Amino acid sequence: MSRPGPIRQSCFVWRPGLHAAVLVVSLLLCASAFAAPPRCEDGSRPHPTKGCPDDYEPLPGSLQRQSTYISMSVPTQMVVGQLYAVSVTYKNIGKATWTNEQNFRLGSWYPPDNLTWGTSRANLPGPVAPNETVTIPFTVRAPTQPGQHGFQWRMVQDGVEWFGGETPAPMVNVVASNVTGYIDGISGAHLVGWACSTGIETPIDVHLYVGGAAGQGVGVSSTRADLPAGAGVASACGTQGDAHGFRIPIDGGLIAAHQGKTIHVHGISPVGAANYEIGRSGVFVVPANQQPVVTLVSPAHGAVYSEGTVIRLSATASDADDGVASVSFVVDGATIGVTSPPNHFVDWVASPGSHTVQASVRDTRGAVALSDSRTVHASKVSGAITGLRDGNIVGWACSTHVPGPIKVRVFIGGPEGAGLSAGEYLADRAGPTERAAQCATGSAHNFLITPSAEVLQAGLGKTIHAYGVSALTGQPVALEGSGHHALSANQAPVVRITAPQATTALTTPATTLFSASASDADGVVSDVRLYRDGALVAELSSAPYQVQLTGLGEGPHTLRAVARDSRGASGSDEITISVSAPQSPASAARRYVYDAQQRLCKVIEPETGATVMEYDGAGNVIWSAAGLALPDAGRCDRESAWSSGRRVDRVYDVRNRLVELRFPDGRGNQRWEYTPDGLPSKVITSNDGPNAAVVNSYRYSPSRQLIWEESTLDGGSPLSIGYGRDRNGNLSSETRPGGLTLSYEPDALGQARRISDSAGALYAENIAWHPNGALAGMRYGNGIEHQGVLNARMLPSQLKDGTASELLYQYGANGDVSAIIDRQQGTAHDIRIGYDGQGRLTLAQSASFGGDGAFRYTYDVQDNLLSAQLGGVRSQQFWYDARNQLTNVRDDAGATVAGLAWDVQGNLSLRNGRKYDFDFGNRLREVKEAERYAYDAYGRRAVAYDAQGQRLRAMYSLAGQLVHEERRGKGASEYIHVGGRLLATRSPTGVTWTHVDALGSPVAVTDGTGSVVERRRFEPYGAELGGQVKDGPGYTGHVSDSATGLTYMQQRYMDALLGVFLSVDPVTAYEQPVGQFNRYRYASGNPYKFTDPDGRMSRKDIEAANQSFLLEKSKRPVDRLVDMVASTIQDARGDIKEISSAAHSGSGEVPIAAVISIASMATPVGPEIRPAVAEVRSLIATHGRTMSNKALDRLVKSIRSDGAVRESLVVTRHEGALYILDGHHRALAAPRAGVSEVPVREVQLPWGAYKSPADLVYSAGPGY
Repeated sequence: MSRPGPIRQSCFVWRPGLHAAVLVVSLLLCASAFAAPPRCEDGSRPHPTKGCPDDYEPLPGSLQRQSTYISMSVPTQMVVGQLYAVSVTYKNIGKATWTNEQNFRLGSWYPPDNLTWGTSRANLPGPVAPNETVTIPFTVRAPTQPGQHGFQWRMVQDGVEWFGGETPAPMVNVVASNVTGYIDGISGAHLVGWACSTGIETPIDVHLYVGGAAGQGVGVSSTRADLPAGAGVASACGTQGDAHGFRIPIDGGLIAAHQGKTIHVHGISPVGAANYEIGRSGVFVVPANQQPVVTLVSPAHGAVYSEGTVIRLSATASDADDGVASVSFVVDGATIGVTSPPNHFVDWVASPGSHTVQASVRDTRGAVALSDSRTVHASKVSGAITGLRDGNIVGWACSTHVPGPIKVRVFIGGPEGAGLSAGEYLADRAGPTERAAQCATGSAHNFLITPSAEVLQAGLGKTIHAYGVSALTGQPVALEGSGHHALSANQAPVVRITAPQATTALTTPATTLFSASASDADGVVSDVRLYRDGALVAELSSAPYQVQLTGLGEGPHTLRAVARDSRGASGSDEITISVSAPQSPASAARRYVYDAQQRLCKVIEPETGATVMEYDGAGNVIWSAAGLALPDAGRCDRESAWSSGRRVDRVYDVRNRLVELRFPDGRGNQRWEYTPDGLPSKVITSNDGPNAAVVNSYRYSPSRQLIWEESTLDGGSPLSIGYGRDRNGNLSSETRPGGLTLSYEPDALGQARRISDSAGALYAENIAWHPNGALAGMRYGNGIEHQGVLNARMLPSQLKDGTASELLYQYGANGDVSAIIDRQQGTAHDIRIGYDGQGRLTLAQSASFGGDGAFRYTYDVQDNLLSAQLGGVRSQQFWYDARNQLTNVRDDAGATVAGLAWDVQGNLSLRNGRKYDFDFGNRLREVKEAERYAYDAYGRRAVAYDAQGQRLRAMYSLAGQLVHEERRGKGASEYIHVGGRLLATRSPTGVTWTHVDALGSPVAVTDGTGSVVERRRFEPYGAELGGQVKDGPGYTGHVSDSATGLTYMQQRYMDALLGVFLSVDPVTAYEQPVGQFNRYRYASGNPYKFTDPDGRMSRKDIEAANQSFLLEKSKRPVDRLVDMVASTIQDARGDIKEISSAAHSGSGEVPIAAVISIASMATPVGPEIRPAVAEVRSLIATHGRTMSNKALDRLVKSIRSDGAVRESLVVTRHEGALYILDGHHRALAAPRAGVSEVPVREVQLPWGAYKSPADLVYSAGPGY
C-alpha cells in the first residue's frame, strides 16, 4: 500500500493530511473512551505497521466482494473428537452475488485454511445477493487434544481472495473424554455392566478378556455398550441418554476353555484416548457351568417286558445355574427321541432281547450329562420239542430273561382247541450250557414229559403239540417242532438219579457214589446203564443201580441214567454236577538250587516262580531276577535269567559295600554314598513321574551316632531331623522338620523321663520304665495318668489311662491273649479270644462287634485263612490257586465278593477290577484311580499322590517312626512317640494325645483338657469297626489310607478286610523259623499277640511292646540296611534242597531245617537284661570260628593294648550256661592277650522253634 487507507471509527475519522498532534490526541481520547479494538471501514482490523488501506475507495475487485460480520453461534465447551453444530452470520455489502458455484465459502481463519475444527470450508445455504444477510450453518469436530482452542472464520472466494472482516476468535474449552464403566456382575449366562466415554452420547465398544487385562489375558469377545442403563449411568457418563449398558454372553465354549479365570473388560475410546479397564475388572471369574442333572425315572433297571409292549422312557432333568435345553433318550447307543422342557418322555416298542437305556441332558450352555445306564429286557416265549426219548416228550421252553421255569401245555392229535389236552407241565429240568444263552437266564428250562396211560391210549400215534405259557402275559405260544412228533406205542420205564444231588459241592479230585432208581409201569426193567459225560461207566441188571466215581476233575460233569424195559422201551434221567478246585492247595514246595561253588543260585517258589542270582568274587550278589518261569531244579539257568528283562543289578565298592542298585524300569534305583568309616551318608532313590528322586542324607557324631538326617523330594524343600545326645550318647533332643525341638531328658539307660518342646509345651512327664524296657507309667501333657502293669511273665496285665481307657489282659499257657477286659467302656466291649492247636486265632467274641458278636476263623495247613465270619454281618470263604495265592472271596451263597489276581513276582495286580502296580522291587507304586507313591532309601513311603494330584508327604526317622506329615493342604503334623508307641500329635489345630492298647493301636484320643474327643475300635485283623477308614496312624500304629482301604506297614501293604499282605514276605520259610511258610499271612495268624513292625516279620508285640526304643537306639544305620536287604543264607550242615509245607500240618513247632548264623547279627536279638562280666573259659561257642592268623594277631594286640575287651559279647543263658551269640573272635583272642574275663550282654532269644539254645550248636568248641 502506498499510503494508509481511511479508518472509520465511532470516535474519529482520519483523513490524509491531518496533523500528527491532532491524530495523537484523537487516538488517546478514542482509546480512553472505547475498549473495542479499532476497525477499518471494511470491518477488518488495521495492520500493526501499515494501518488500514490507503484509500477509502476500494479497488474494483474489492467492490465486488465485500462482507460485514454480524454474529456467530458456537458452544463455549466441547468434548474432544465430537461433532458440534455451529453457525456464522454475514452481510453481503459488495456488488457480487455469493454462490457456491462461484466458490464463495466461509473459511477457517487465523491462520487461514487451518483444520483445527475438522474442516476448512463451509458451504452457503444458497445464493446471497448484495445487501442480504446469510446465516451459514455447518458442523465441526472438536480437536482431539484437550485445552483452549481459538474459533475464527472469514469469507473467501476460493482461488480469488479473502474478503470482509473475520469473526471474533473466542476460546473454546475442549475437554477430555475418558473411558469409564462398571461390571455389575454375572446374571445367568451373561456378564452385565455399563461403559462409556465421558461426555459422549454415542455408545462405545467393549472388549472382554479373561485371565488378565489386555496384553496379559486372552481376548475372547467384543460387543457394543448400547443398552439402556438408567439415569445414574447417564449422570456418570455426563450424557443425556443412558444407552451405555452391555450384556456379554458367557457360553459353554468360554466356560470350557477358561473356567475360573478372572474377567476383565476394556472400553474402547472413540476419540483415540486410552482403552481403560472398567470398574471391577478382575473381580469376577469365568464361572463353572454346573453340570445339568438327569435321572431316569422309568423303566427300572432289569425290568422285563413282554415283546410288543409299549415301554415309556421318562426322566427328570434340572440345571442349577441356567436351564435345561433338551433331554435325549438313547437305546442301545441310538437316540430314539429328544424332548424339550418341561416334559421328558418317549414311548418305545422293544424288540425281543436285552437293551441298554440311558438319558442325556444338555443345558443352555452346551454342558451334557448322562443318567445311569439301565438294562431292560423284552421277553418272548422260546422253546422246542426236540423229540421223544424212552417214551418221554423231551424239549425246552422259557420266557427269555425271566428266571425260573414256565408252564408247558401239551395237546395230542392237533393244536390247542382241536387236539386232546395232555396236561400242563413245568420246564424246570437242567439243560446244557447253551440253554442259558438261549433263555438269557439260567439253564434249568428243559422238560421231560411222560404221558399218562389215558393219554397214551387215546393218542397213540398222534402228533404232539406243545405250547409255552408266557410268564408275563400268560398267553400260550406254540413251540418249534409242534406237530412233527407222534406218541410212541410203548410206555417207557422211569428212572431217577438218587445220588449225587445236582447241588452237591465236590472238590477235586472228587469221589462220589452215582446211584439211580428205576421202575416200569407196564413191564419189567431189564437193565440200567449209568453214563458219565457220555461214557458208559456201569451196566447193571438188578438193583442197587450204583457205581463209585473217582478222579472227577474240575468243571461240570453230566450224569445220565438210562433204564430199559423188557420191550425195549427206555426212560432216562440226567443231572449236571459241578466239581470245583479245593479252597487251597494241600501242600506247597520251595526248591533251592546251588552252583558249582555251593552258592545258592536259584530259588523256586509257588508264589514268585524262580528267582535266579549271581555273585562276584567276594561272594556278593551282583544281580538277581525274580518271577521267572524256570522250574528246572537241576539248573541255575543264569543265561536265561540274565536276558529275561527282569534282572536287578547291584554294584559294590572295594569294601564290598552296596553303592548302586538298578532295576529294569528304573523305579527304585539307588545310589549309596558312605562316610570313610562305612556309615551311609547319602542315598538317592529314583521313583517315577513327578517323584523323580528322594535323597536321604545322614550325619554322625564323632562317636558315630546319628545326629542329623534329611529327606529331599525331587529337589524340593528338604525335611530334616536333628538329634541331640548327652555325654553318654543317649538321645536327649530331637529337632523336627517344622523346627519343633523335643527334649527327652533321658536317664542313665537312655530312657526318656520327660518330653517337652522348645515352645514350652509338655507332652509327658514322670515317665517310668519296667526293667525289661516296657513303659511303666507317665503323666500325659494334659494331666492324664498312665499306668502299665506287667504280670509275672512280664506280659502286660493292665493298661490304664485315667478315664480315657483301662484295659485288662488275660493269657493262656502259651502266652496267647485269652481275654481283654474293657473296664472303661464296660462289658459290652470285653473281648474273649480262642485259638487252634497251632496258636492261630479262631474266635474273637465281643458284643461291640455287632451281629452275633463273634468273629470266627478257620485255616488250612499253609496258614491260609479259609473262612472269616461275623454272624449276621459278614461271611467270607477264601479260595486260593495252585500258587497259594488268594483269588476269590465268596459269601455263603457262593457269590464272589472279591476277585484278586497277582503278578509273576507274587504282588497283587487286580482286586475287583482295580489295578495295583508294583515295581520290580515289590513296592506298590500305584493303585489306579486312587493313589500313587514314591519311597525313600529304606523303602518307606515319602509321598502319596491322590487321584487329584494332591500330595501327602511324610518323613520317617531312621528308626522307622513316622515323625512328620504334610497332608494334602491341611498343614503339617508332628507325631511324638514314647517307648515305640504314638504319644501325641501336634497339628495345625492343636495337640491331641493318643491312648493305645498293648498292640499300639489307638483306642482313644484326648484334647488338652483331658476330654475324650475320639474313640476307635478294630476288628481282629485290623479293619476299623464301622467300616470308615481314617487316614493316619491306626491299627498297631501303622498308617491307614482311606483312599485305598489299606494299612501301610512300611515295607508292605496289608488289606485288613482280607487279613493278608498284598506282596510276598521277604522272610521265607527257612528263616527264623520254618513256621513262616505262608508269605502273605499277617501276624502269624495271631493278631492279638503279634504285630509286624515294618511289614517284613511278625513280632510278639504283646511281649515286646514299648521295647523298640531300647533296641533301635543301639542300631547303626548300616545294621538296618543289613536288616532290610535279605541275604542268602546257607547251612553249614548241608545245602537246603527243598522245604515242603506238608510237615507243618501236624503241630505248632517245626524242626529247624536251616540255621541262621547268629554271630553275624550286628545287634542283640532280644531285650537286654543286664550288663555283666564272665570268664572266657565258661562261654560256649555256637558255631565254628574262622579268622586269619594276621587278623587274630591284630585283635590280640588291640586287647592287650586296651588291657580289656571293650565291646561286650552277646550271650544267652540256658540251664546256667552262657552260649555266645556274637563275639566268638573276641572270646578267642582274649586269653591270648592275657585277659580272662570279658564283658557280656545277656539277651533272650525271641523265636520259639527250638527246644533249647543248645539246639543251635552243631560243633561247640571247648571252654575258653
